[in-house]
Parts: sequence; structure tokens; C-alpha cells
Amino acid sequence: AEGRVLGALYSARVASEADLRAEPPGDDGGGSVVQIVGLIANPEAQGVGSLLRNFLLQLAKVDAGVQSVVGITRCEGWRAASGVSMEDYVERHRWGEVADKILGFHTSYGASVVRALPGARPADAANAGAGVLIRYSPKARRAAPLAVPAERRTGAAAEVAAAD
Repeated sequence: AEGRVLGALYSARVASEADLRAEPPGDDGGGSVVQIVGLIANPEAQGVGSLLRNFLLQLAKVDAGVQSVVGITRCEGWRAASGVSMEDYVERHRWGEVADKILGFHTSYGASVVRALPGARPADAANAGAGVLIRYSPKARRAAPLAVPAERRTGAAAEVAAAD
């Protein structure tokens, strides 16, 4: 892994969700919405994508000027030829009837699926140019407890575990 790029995260500040574009302008608008423009990780580097996402959400949480983090993502399992509309596929994911890997990456960490966006990703032929708007609310997120084995807990953590 030495000397190799394992992942990358690109983001931009925008004034509102109405200003989202697959490729926002280069000037940082300084708005209250952080847009995930791109998040990519080498599949061999397990967990890198999650680390990058979590880092961005933590930055957004501590930045008083940020209200939400949004992104225009894609569906891994949907195909236009399936006869199911992307809107229906997204709803089925939302209700747990379909487990889409990419949507699940976001929703399993607290993002809400807002809606399908036809034409939002014109270069994405597999998704017929459509995207899915997702939204995180970083101010409402609570930090996940650290998974520390019982034998390694000390101090207050050991006392809490013993009380359980």
C-alpha cells in the first residue's frame, strides 16, 4: 500500500440543496451545505471509503456553519432495462425490500434517501443519467461507541460494563 492512493474524497460548500450539481463550480460558495462531490476507494483497501465519509461528517459536525451534508449518489443494482423505475427501486431500498450496496453505504450510516434525480449524472450510462439525492444531518449524529473488548476496558468504561 506504500505510495498508492487508497481513496479520495472531494467536497464543496454550496448555499442550498437547490445548488447541487454533479460537478459544482470551483469557487467555494461557503454555504451551509457540504456536497460530497466524489468519494472513491480502492476495493482492496477495505474501510477506506467509510473512514473518508466519517471524517467529512465529523468535520461537518464541528463546523457551526454547516447544517447538512448531501450527495448525488448512484445505485449499484438498478438497471433501466429491469422494467423497474429508479424511483421505485429507491423506494424499495428505503423500505428494505432491496439492498443496494451503494445506497446502503450511505443509509447504514444515517443518511436519508431524499429522492431520485433524473438527469443528475449524465455521464452515468448504467444509471441512465440519473442519481439519488442523499442527506446526512451531522449535527444530529451521535458518536458510535468504541468497541473495546471487555478484558481491555479500564476506568469508567470497565465500571459501565460491569454495571450492565
